[in-house]
Amino acid sequence: MCMFLQIIKKLGEGGFLGPTRDPAYGGLGLDYTFSMAIAEELGSIRAGGVPMAIGVHTGMAVVAAQN
Repeated sequence: MCMFLQIIKKLGEGGFLGPTRDPAYGGLGLDYTFSMAIAEELGSIRAGGVPMAIGVHTGMAVVAAQN
């Protein structure tokens, strides 16, 4: 498994791919303050594609899947 998929899997297991989503859907049920804190930390990664892909997944794909 490539490193990116390992990162995504670990973030998913921790609930970080849907921090604002309902826990019934695997999220953490937190407000957007926590989502912004996670995004800020991901911004420190020195590989632009990784945080961008995680942001797209969290901000678009997870929302569409829950709705």
